[in-house]
Amino acid sequence: MIAHIDQVYRDQLMVDYAQFLAQVVELYGDGVVRASRVTWIHQIRLPGSIELVSADQLFRQLVESPRVFVSQGTGPWTAMREMVSMVDGLKSGDPAVVLSDTRLGRGPRYATKLRKGPLIELWPEVLQDPLFALMIRLTAEAWQVGVETLVGQDGWQHNQERVVGAFRRS
Repeated sequence: MIAHIDQVYRDQLMVDYAQFLAQVVELYGDGVVRASRVTWIHQIRLPGSIELVSADQLFRQLVESPRVFVSQGTGPWTAMREMVSMVDGLKSGDPAVVLSDTRLGRGPRYATKLRKGPLIELWPEVLQDPLFALMIRLTAEAWQVGVETLVGQDGWQHNQERVVGAFRRS
Protein backbone atom coordinates (compact mmCIF):
# COMPACT_ATOMS: atom_id res chain seq x y z
CA MET A 1 0.00 0.00 0.00
CA ILE A 2 2.81 2.41 0.87
CA ALA A 3 4.51 1.83 -2.49
CA HIS A 4 1.17 2.44 -4.25
CA ILE A 5 0.64 5.75 -2.44
CA ASP A 6 4.17 6.87 -3.25
CA GLN A 7 3.68 5.89 -6.91
CA VAL A 8 0.36 7.73 -7.22
CA TYR A 9 1.93 10.77 -5.59
CA ARG A 10 4.84 10.78 -8.05
CA ASP A 11 2.78 10.18 -11.17
CA GLN A 12 -0.35 12.28 -10.77
CA LEU A 13 -1.32 15.83 -10.04
CA MET A 14 -3.78 15.39 -7.23
CA VAL A 15 -5.46 18.64 -6.23
CA ASP A 16 -7.31 16.96 -3.39
CA TYR A 17 -4.44 14.79 -2.21
CA ALA A 18 -5.14 15.59 1.45
CA GLN A 19 -8.63 14.17 1.06
CA PHE A 20 -7.17 10.97 -0.38
CA LEU A 21 -4.66 10.68 2.48
CA ALA A 22 -7.41 11.25 5.04
CA GLN A 23 -9.30 8.33 3.56
CA VAL A 24 -6.14 6.19 3.65
CA VAL A 25 -5.72 6.99 7.37
CA GLU A 26 -9.34 6.04 8.00
CA LEU A 27 -9.04 2.74 6.15
CA TYR A 28 -5.49 1.62 6.98
CA GLY A 29 -4.35 3.70 9.95
CA ASP A 30 -1.58 6.24 10.50
CA GLY A 31 1.27 3.89 9.65
CA VAL A 32 0.68 3.91 5.91
CA VAL A 33 0.79 7.70 5.59
CA ARG A 34 3.65 7.99 8.08
CA ALA A 35 5.75 5.45 6.18
CA SER A 36 5.12 7.05 2.79
CA ARG A 37 7.31 9.73 1.30
CA VAL A 38 4.33 11.90 0.44
CA THR A 39 4.87 15.55 1.30
CA TRP A 40 1.42 16.74 2.36
CA ILE A 41 1.96 18.95 5.40
CA HIS A 42 2.34 22.67 4.69
CA GLN A 43 5.18 23.83 6.93
CA ILE A 44 5.68 27.51 7.57
CA ARG A 45 9.15 28.94 8.15
CA LEU A 46 9.65 32.53 9.16
CA PRO A 47 10.12 35.07 7.74
CA GLY A 48 7.75 33.73 5.09
CA SER A 49 8.50 30.51 3.29
CA ILE A 50 6.16 27.56 2.97
CA GLU A 51 7.19 24.05 2.00
CA LEU A 52 5.56 20.64 1.91
CA VAL A 53 7.01 18.01 4.25
CA SER A 54 6.20 14.38 4.96
CA ALA A 55 4.98 13.08 8.31
CA ASP A 56 8.42 11.54 8.93
CA GLN A 57 10.21 14.83 8.24
CA LEU A 58 7.91 16.64 10.66
CA PHE A 59 8.28 13.92 13.29
CA ARG A 60 12.07 14.34 13.30
CA GLN A 61 11.64 18.08 13.92
CA LEU A 62 9.07 17.55 16.66
CA VAL A 63 11.42 15.33 18.65
CA GLU A 64 13.71 18.34 19.12
CA SER A 65 11.08 21.09 19.45
CA PRO A 66 9.46 22.49 22.59
CA ARG A 67 6.28 23.47 20.71
CA VAL A 68 4.54 23.22 17.36
CA PHE A 69 1.98 25.59 15.93
CA VAL A 70 -0.94 24.08 14.01
CA SER A 71 -3.66 25.70 11.95
CA GLN A 72 -6.62 24.30 10.06
CA GLY A 73 -9.31 25.84 7.92
CA THR A 74 -7.26 28.53 6.21
CA GLY A 75 -4.33 28.94 3.89
CA PRO A 76 -0.68 29.23 4.93
CA TRP A 77 -0.42 33.02 4.70
CA THR A 78 -3.43 33.71 6.90
CA ALA A 79 -2.27 31.01 9.30
CA MET A 80 1.18 32.59 9.50
CA ARG A 81 -0.31 36.00 10.38
CA GLU A 82 -2.51 34.44 13.07
CA MET A 83 0.34 32.38 14.55
CA VAL A 84 2.71 35.35 14.77
CA SER A 85 0.06 37.56 16.41
CA MET A 86 -0.80 35.06 19.17
CA VAL A 87 0.43 35.61 22.73
CA ASP A 88 3.90 34.05 22.79
CA GLY A 89 3.45 33.60 19.04
CA LEU A 90 5.43 31.88 16.34
CA LYS A 91 9.16 32.58 16.36
CA SER A 92 11.90 31.69 13.93
CA GLY A 93 12.78 28.02 14.31
CA ASP A 94 9.38 26.94 15.66
CA PRO A 95 7.73 24.21 13.60
CA ALA A 96 4.41 25.45 12.26
CA VAL A 97 2.04 23.49 10.06
CA VAL A 98 -1.14 24.19 8.16
CA LEU A 99 -3.69 21.47 7.53
CA SER A 100 -5.84 23.54 5.23
CA ASP A 101 -7.90 21.08 3.20
CA THR A 102 -8.27 18.02 5.37
CA ARG A 103 -11.64 18.40 7.04
CA LEU A 104 -13.88 16.07 5.03
CA GLY A 105 -16.80 17.84 6.68
CA ARG A 106 -15.46 17.13 10.17
CA GLY A 107 -13.91 20.48 10.95
CA PRO A 108 -14.95 22.63 13.85
CA ARG A 109 -18.44 24.06 13.77
CA TYR A 110 -18.76 27.61 12.51
CA ALA A 111 -18.05 30.19 15.22
CA THR A 112 -19.56 33.64 14.75
CA LYS A 113 -17.05 35.20 17.15
CA LEU A 114 -13.53 34.42 18.29
CA ARG A 115 -13.41 31.69 20.93
CA LYS A 116 -10.33 30.79 23.00
CA GLY A 117 -9.50 27.80 25.16
CA PRO A 118 -8.30 24.20 25.08
CA LEU A 119 -8.55 22.56 21.67
CA ILE A 120 -10.86 19.79 22.92
CA GLU A 121 -13.35 22.38 24.22
CA LEU A 122 -13.31 24.42 21.02
CA TRP A 123 -13.54 21.37 18.78
CA PRO A 124 -14.78 18.30 20.69
CA GLU A 125 -14.65 16.12 17.55
CA VAL A 126 -11.02 16.98 16.72
CA LEU A 127 -9.87 13.37 16.98
CA GLN A 128 -12.40 12.38 14.31
CA ASP A 129 -10.57 14.46 11.69
CA PRO A 130 -8.12 11.91 10.23
CA LEU A 131 -5.18 14.15 9.38
CA PHE A 132 -5.49 16.57 12.30
CA ALA A 133 -5.70 13.56 14.62
CA LEU A 134 -2.65 12.09 12.89
CA MET A 135 -0.81 15.35 13.57
CA ILE A 136 -1.79 15.14 17.25
CA ARG A 137 -0.69 11.49 17.54
CA LEU A 138 2.59 12.30 15.78
CA THR A 139 3.28 15.07 18.29
CA ALA A 140 2.27 12.89 21.25
CA GLU A 141 4.64 10.15 20.12
CA ALA A 142 7.53 12.55 19.52
CA TRP A 143 7.12 14.02 23.01
CA GLN A 144 6.06 10.78 24.70
CA VAL A 145 2.84 12.24 26.14
CA GLY A 146 -0.79 11.26 25.88
CA VAL A 147 -3.08 12.63 23.20
CA GLU A 148 -5.41 13.82 25.97
CA THR A 149 -2.62 15.97 27.39
CA LEU A 150 -2.15 17.75 24.08
CA VAL A 151 -5.81 18.37 23.21
CA GLY A 152 -6.40 19.64 26.76
CA GLN A 153 -3.79 22.40 26.47
CA ASP A 154 -5.07 25.96 26.58
CA GLY A 155 -4.19 28.77 24.16
CA TRP A 156 -6.16 27.71 21.07
CA GLN A 157 -8.34 30.02 18.99
CA HIS A 158 -11.44 29.20 16.94
CA ASN A 159 -12.97 31.75 14.60
CA GLN A 160 -15.42 30.90 11.83
CA GLU A 161 -14.14 27.52 10.58
CA ARG A 162 -10.50 28.17 11.50
CA VAL A 163 -8.60 26.69 14.44
CA VAL A 164 -5.10 27.82 15.33
CA GLY A 165 -2.88 27.19 18.32
CA ALA A 166 0.23 25.48 19.59
CA PHE A 167 0.99 22.24 21.32
CA ARG A 168 3.63 22.73 24.00
CA ARG A 169 5.91 20.11 25.46
CA SER A 170 5.27 19.74 29.20
